Amino acid sequence: MRRAWIAWAAASWAVISMALMAHMAASEESSDEILLRLDNDAELFELDRAALEALPQTRFETETIWTEGKVAFSGPTLMSVLELAGLSGQPVEATAVNAYKTTIPAEFIEKDVPIIATRMNGEAFGRRRNGPLWIVFPYDSERRFQRELIFSMSVWQLVRLQLADG
Repeated sequence: MRRAWIAWAAASWAVISMALMAHMAASEESSDEILLRLDNDAELFELDRAALEALPQTRFETETIWTEGKVAFSGPTLMSVLELAGLSGQPVEATAVNAYKTTIPAEFIEKDVPIIATRMNGEAFGRRRNGPLWIVFPYDSERRFQRELIFSMSVWQLVRLQLADG
């Protein structure tokens, strides 16, 4: 009888633990949560996941210095997001949730790269995995993407893009 109770308690604890972890993962980001703010000095644009995923999506596989093995990243291009706020062709300051900031010069913002990754291997990813937004270049596709300058512009946990001072 005691063994049956212990087995039941262990199974119940496992189910409760899995449900709690699923709830924590789901509550990490609500469906209408503002993920990204774009500021062009005249107007503030706020984008949720649906708005970002309604834009044309770009997908590529690459290895990074922060992840293990090849990862498939997908999301809108940085250029397409900046166009929403009239920021294309200009340097922008990218800010992470931890207040890390870097300037991305206009010449590094191309038609197809970088992207603002909203998914890794087809799945949305949260802050515990450097998300929910991450500026990503196809690092192993060309040597020009394998430089410290590029790595410094690869902002994870991205929350804001604004016109760079200058």
